[in-house]
Amino acid sequence: MNDTELHLADLNYFESFRVLIDNMKKGHSHNETALKYTDCGMAAVFFNNVFLFKPFNSIDTKIKQAQSYFEQVERPFRVVVREEYSDTTDSIAKSLAFKKVDCVPMMIHRTLSELDAPTDLDWKQVTNTETLKDYRDVMASAFVFPGWLIDKVLSDNILNEEHLVMVVGYENGIACTGAMLIQQQDLAGIYWVGTKQGYERKGLAAKVTTQAILLGRDRGCTWSILQASDKGKPVYERMGFETIAHYHYQVYQPELAEVE
Repeated sequence: MNDTELHLADLNYFESFRVLIDNMKKGHSHNETALKYTDCGMAAVFFNNVFLFKPFNSIDTKIKQAQSYFEQVERPFRVVVREEYSDTTDSIAKSLAFKKVDCVPMMIHRTLSELDAPTDLDWKQVTNTETLKDYRDVMASAFVFPGWLIDKVLSDNILNEEHLVMVVGYENGIACTGAMLIQQQDLAGIYWVGTKQGYERKGLAAKVTTQAILLGRDRGCTWSILQASDKGKPVYERMGFETIAHYHYQVYQPELAEVE
């Protein structure tokens, strides 16, 4: 995987936040060279992120800039760094105000032409408020989020994002699994894959992910990326995904910075 492809994968990851944030009623996003930080208008660490991707220009300056911003809004934020870690970036976590919280694999599928459509998946593409409600119900259950939060994040406005596709899978007419595709150029980025509680361990997540990727392939995508959880990684490996990098997460707590 060359640097151009890695950069596109990074941008796709950021885009997965951008489309959600910008479609929230109070959402807005900010972009700068080598630093992208977002504020969704609510105290959710998941959305308040600082992305430090290559090239790592003026890391210390950009971290201080982010600290100043989030201290003003009195919110924690998460620093996301894709390998390689620099000494400067790694030293951030030695601060009392920063805490390393996770390391998530970036996985890639290089040959979408080899994927076969699942034959026993009853699915719909999300195209209206009714199917979007089904998708929201699945995600609220899968990620144990309150309904009001899911409604705010996955607002009706998201239906206007032409490069974003959501798929819902059904069992006996009940929405039980779903996945999101974000296309950029020939890249199919997969996000928000979830299965409703009570429907796990049936292979539904793999099937709906495959279907979402195939819709991307129909749109001209030739490769796919995703960020896997520990539980999902073996599933994606069986689908043909391989780990090619990691995203490291650190959380900054403004109240702890005052103690230092």
